[in-house]
Amino acid sequence: MVSRLTERVDFVVWQYRNSRRALVALHAAPEVLNWLRPLEPTDLSRLTSMLQGDRSPGEGARQLPWFWHVRSMKIGEWDDSTEENDEVMKVEWFRGKARYERWEEEVRILPREMASVLFSFEQEAKAWMKRRDSVDAAFDKGYHSYCNQQVAMWESLRDDASLQFRPRILAASNTDPTVSRAIARFFA
Repeated sequence: MVSRLTERVDFVVWQYRNSRRALVALHAAPEVLNWLRPLEPTDLSRLTSMLQGDRSPGEGARQLPWFWHVRSMKIGEWDDSTEENDEVMKVEWFRGKARYERWEEEVRILPREMASVLFSFEQEAKAWMKRRDSVDAAFDKGYHSYCNQQVAMWESLRDDASLQFRPRILAASNTDPTVSRAIARFFA
């Protein structure tokens, strides 16, 4: 996900820089070029550090880069309607905050869901073992064989998921009892 966002940022930066170069080549008015300043790597450093997860306490006091404060410009004159711009900025900030909180919740929940999948696959395998070992299955070899196939399938799914989920589950906090039981049961 981070690599997709980084690619998107890189593409938008490329578009902006090419558009600005075109304006310079077309001898755009100085007020337009002052309004659309060149993008410097330092302008993007806070954004890229956020995308890469370099976060620290007190981020609310950080200064936003200049392009977050640019006002819209009407043809030939400045648009001083900052109220509308402020409202747009607030909406975008709350949208971004909500996206971040949803992503953070997903990251927190994911190891528990993975652990639950492992337990579910194991429970299905045990249920098919019980069916196989029931009195009915003892008299029907086809049913017994089918039950064995189901047990093998559910155990295979559990083992494959265990291999794929191992790094994420082991890296998770042990505060969730389901995750702790999964670590003890499948990775000890």
